[in-house]
Amino acid sequence: MTGKTIKAGGILIKEENGQKFILLIYRKKENDWSFPKGHVEPGEEIRKTALREIEEETGLQTEIMKELPPNEYTNSKTGEETVTHMYLLRAITDNLKPEHEDDRVEWVKLDEIKDRLSYDNLKEYFDRVKGEL
Repeated sequence: MTGKTIKAGGILIKEENGQKFILLIYRKKENDWSFPKGHVEPGEEIRKTALREIEEETGLQTEIMKELPPNEYTNSKTGEETVTHMYLLRAITDNLKPEHEDDRVEWVKLDEIKDRLSYDNLKEYFDRVKGEL
């Protein structure tokens, strides 16, 4: 029996001209659209993981506005149970820079998020937390 994989990440939000936008990342290697997130390092505080991973994947420094419910799912590729601790954040810098050369980082209109996300577990999660955004 394997343990759970623990990750941390977040939903970055901004408002512009009365519209809400969410930051999504496109990872060419995985050919997917997702929220920025990543693995918790040994001994690392979960909140710090979220801030670190988001900065690594997007180039943005952020601040946590509030904790969101975790996203729990079974990884379709590995079969591992995964728990991603999620936060609602806002950017405090604006230097978007994807972690890898062929990746993309984009602000997407709130009502277009579900069409863009690649995984059903993320679409379902977004539906669950949308009211908190």
